[in-house]
Formats: sequence, structure tokens, C-alpha cells
Amino acid sequence: MDNTKKVKENLLSYRYNVELSTSFYYRNGMKLIEQRRINAMNQWLSNFEKKLSAYLSKKKNAWDKINRKKRCRDLNNMLDVISEGIEKLRIYGTVKWVGTLNETAITLLNRDKDFNCIRKLDNIENPHKYITKKLDDLCEDIYYLNDNKAKLIKKDKCDSILKYITDKKNEIFKKIADDGIQDKDIFGFCEKCTRESIESMLKTINCTIEESPAAEKLQESGDLAETEADKAVMAPVEDEQEVDEYAHVLEDSPSAFEIPEDIKTYGALSAAGTFFVCLLFYRVNYNHPKIDINILYNYHDTFS
Repeated sequence: MDNTKKVKENLLSYRYNVELSTSFYYRNGMKLIEQRRINAMNQWLSNFEKKLSAYLSKKKNAWDKINRKKRCRDLNNMLDVISEGIEKLRIYGTVKWVGTLNETAITLLNRDKDFNCIRKLDNIENPHKYITKKLDDLCEDIYYLNDNKAKLIKKDKCDSILKYITDKKNEIFKKIADDGIQDKDIFGFCEKCTRESIESMLKTINCTIEESPAAEKLQESGDLAETEADKAVMAPVEDEQEVDEYAHVLEDSPSAFEIPEDIKTYGALSAAGTFFVCLLFYRVNYNHPKIDINILYNYHDTFS
């Protein structure tokens, strides 16, 4: 394992992304969409409810200790990426997958109000959701490093983590500048995560412990209290391939879902047109339940 991967495995956001993505086989779902394996994707969707339900039941009490709002944003982001991938298939019949996926998530989250997590559908087509996710993870890692600096120094991890986070910050901010993205379009998801807070916190973090009686006592202590976050970063990674795929899918400019060339044929154009009308009706139907979803299929039959 290279040093960069070792450092990344000490990041809080990385560990929580692993745990969530493996819980409902996120990687598998994205691969099936990329490979356009329709039957296999149907099977994946049939297992989605059971897998996500098991994760939510397991984490019902833990979410309060591991930043409930951030975990909710993580889940929404993964569901946004899968929904976007399905929409970009442009295959008739797959529009219902978006409904199945999101209605299942909404039902599970509404089943237990204690989660206080709402499935939001208005971010699926947001082109900035990838960079926003990176910023969200960056802030979580900065705050964890800042709050646990003494423990990480004792374990000789502080310097490498600080360097990794700083490099990642520079990479993200360069991408934002190069693409001409406005801060108002990518921040605002969390009051504590702003360009100013990121810059100021990284400037103040110093991986040294001041010589003081309290500091010496901390360095000598072998029994540091473990938080839920500590347990997360110390736990073994369950599925490294799952994480690698997650990182790939959340690139800023995903290329796995380009419109195939055969979309230019008459038949493909007809199917694509039907798809977009179906998708429009699905979204209208979600906001206005009285509209009969069956008109989607009547529409297709009319033009078949």
C-alpha cells in the first residue's frame, strides 16, 4: 500500500464514505449502470431497500455521535450520483429506477423521524455536486484533525494528514478557480464550512504539542479516550475496491455516462425522447402525487 493511501485511510470522511457506500453496494450499482446491464441493475434495486434499511437500523443511535447532518448529506450525494447515472442511460424503462431508488430512500428515512434526514431530489442535476462533496469531506477532515491533534501527534500521524489535507485543499480550490465556479454555488451546505474557515483553520493547525504539564501528561498517557470518530478511523477498511470506485465516480467531470453514439439513430432518438418525457412526468408526479404515473406508459404506447 502506498503512503498516500495509508494517509487517506486515516481521514474521517474516507472511513465514513467506505462504511456508507459498502452498506448498499454503491460501487456495484454504479458499475452496472456504466456497463448498461439492465437485468442486473433490476436485481440490485430489488436488494437496495434491505441493504439500506440494515445500515440505517445499525446506525440509528450512532449518527448522533458522528455528525448526523454530514451523514445525511453523504447519503443524499450518493443517491444523487446513482440517479444521475440512471438518467443518463437514456433507455426507456429505466426512468422508473429513479423513482424506485428515491421513493425507497424517502420511505426508509421517514419511517424513523429520529434520523431527521430528508431525501432531497433537487440536487440530482446540480453540476457542482461533485466539488461540493469534496469540500464537505475536506471540512470534516480539517475539524477532526484540529479537534484530535494531540492524539494524532502521539500516533505520529498529524504531519502526514495535515500535508494531505492541505494539498487536497489546494487541488480543490485550483479546480474551482480554473472552472470559474462561484463560491455561492458550492458553499452554503454547512455554516462551519466556508472558504474562510478552511483557510484560517489550516493556517492555525500546528503538529506540535506545547511543553506544559497538561501536554506532558497527555503524551505519557496510553489510555486516550476513544470517540466514535476515533473508532471509525482505526477500524479496518471493509472493501478497498468499493472505496476506489467511489472516489472514481465522484470525479469532477465523470465520463462514464456519455451519451452513446447510437443515440443518433432514429430508434434511439425516439427512445431518448420518450425517456425525457417520462422523467419529466416522474418529477412532476413526485411533487403532485395526484397525477397518474401510468400515463407514462400510455404515452410510450401511443408513439411505439
